Amino acid sequence: MLEHVWRATQRAGCFERVLVASDDDEVLVVADAFGAEGVRSGPASSGTARCARVAPVSQAVMCVQADQPFVDPAHLRALSSLVGASVADVATLCTPLVGDPHDRARVKVAVNGPLASDFSRLPIPVGGPYRVHLGLYAFAPGALERCVAHPPSARSEGEQLEQLAWLDAGETIAIAEMQRSEPAIDTPGQLEAARARMT
Repeated sequence: MLEHVWRATQRAGCFERVLVASDDDEVLVVADAFGAEGVRSGPASSGTARCARVAPVSQAVMCVQADQPFVDPAHLRALSSLVGASVADVATLCTPLVGDPHDRARVKVAVNGPLASDFSRLPIPVGGPYRVHLGLYAFAPGALERCVAHPPSARSEGEQLEQLAWLDAGETIAIAEMQRSEPAIDTPGQLEAARARMT
């Protein structure tokens, strides 16, 4: 999965540098084997915090998780353009929700113009339209460090969604809607399905 994600970042063509950040020796050995630049991050509470440990403060940063082997390079380019447009210091993406809006494993997002106004595992906004949040973030220079420094809020702890802590601290999050997306791999069953698809 890691190599597929890394290759998608290469095809996107919008990165000056791509780092594979991990605190696991096996991950770093695998990354080196297919030509990626691995860097030891030390322990971290989330992927975003891991990125903050290794990313240059003076540069824009995009966080891409290694559980998204089918990530679309076009989505990465859209996210890069979004944070570069200066609508907000943080940017993310969403797609129309296909399936049950009550599925708590799929994070929903409410949108107000170019900004995300709320995130929840519950169906929001009331009555729809429902959009599912894609777990990709881009940060303007300095914004990543600021976001990971915000303390958890009651809402972020209750929903286990770090972006709610950012919103509750006053950050704005730009958002763009993509027409379709590929799911992340979160369960052994999804992993087997992904392997079957690739073969």
